[in-house]
Amino acid sequence: MANTWKLRGCFLFACCTCISLAYGQRNDSTMLPNLHDSILDTGVVRKVKKLAETEITYSRLTYKEGRISIAQRRTIDAIKTTSQHVKLYLKDGLDTSDIESYLRETDRDLEIAKDGVFTNQGTTQTQRNLSVTASIVAELLNNISNRKIQLDKYTNNLIAFKDKLDSLATDSSLYYLPQDSGAIIKYAKRLSVVNMEIGPVDSSLRIAVASAQDLQLKLDLMIFELRAASDGLESFAAGLSNKVFNREVPNLWDSVGNTRPVNEIFEFSKAKVKMVLSFYVRENRGPIFLILLLIIIAGFFLSSSQTQICGVIPGINCQSARVLADGGFVLTGAERHRA
Repeated sequence: MANTWKLRGCFLFACCTCISLAYGQRNDSTMLPNLHDSILDTGVVRKVKKLAETEITYSRLTYKEGRISIAQRRTIDAIKTTSQHVKLYLKDGLDTSDIESYLRETDRDLEIAKDGVFTNQGTTQTQRNLSVTASIVAELLNNISNRKIQLDKYTNNLIAFKDKLDSLATDSSLYYLPQDSGAIIKYAKRLSVVNMEIGPVDSSLRIAVASAQDLQLKLDLMIFELRAASDGLESFAAGLSNKVFNREVPNLWDSVGNTRPVNEIFEFSKAKVKMVLSFYVRENRGPIFLILLLIIIAGFFLSSSQTQICGVIPGINCQSARVLADGGFVLTGAERHRA
């Protein structure tokens, strides 16, 4: 800034000198006819022009550096704000570990559902086994598809954050250095602090994107297996319907195709029924809770009514009286004798 005012002062002084010489030339034109030529010969005009050009160049450079400095501050602030948003999103966003746990659970449930249909097949197949297995596979496919939608949204948001940070990092204004060496040192220190702030966030973001994309691939494979199992169950059901009038079991004296212990059949059947029941309870928690609450309220009401009725009617032992559906009482033999 001091250099700027020095240049401007020299420029004004040169202009004043030229004006004074020109004014003197006009008043004494008869006395000094060759004064104009002497001014040109002294090089004053050339010096003034050179100072003007220097002043213009310096002013333009100062203005350019000021605009670039403003753009740098805006870009750095945008990077910091985006990094804070990324940090909060990674903290409060989707729990990928829960999806991984559910994926392992789904794989285990699918193996149980396949038992007796796709694996360890028996000589005959029942419509009930196919129906229960189809219900399990459909529920697993629905649940895993919902989690796939959540994961896709989460991954897209992470990629959007990553693209925004990369776009801000490639802003050309960040790589412009000022002319002053002191300003360069200050700017380098500022960039170092910013890099320390956003470096861990950027690394965490890249790791989260890679992990989410790997998890997407695993979910896609699981969805493919579930859909393939669903298509296979439909094929089995269609084949069973076509064989409804055919004989299913051989004669007693003929050899049996596939055998399996009864306890194993009972175990995997019980596991499938428990799985279907857990799905039903999970989807109907509200109605089930309401029914249980109404049962508790009704039992409390009946107990209170019995106590009040026994207190109103004299000579009745409340421990032996039972409230019936029609609201009457059953009395013991001793109570009948006293009555």
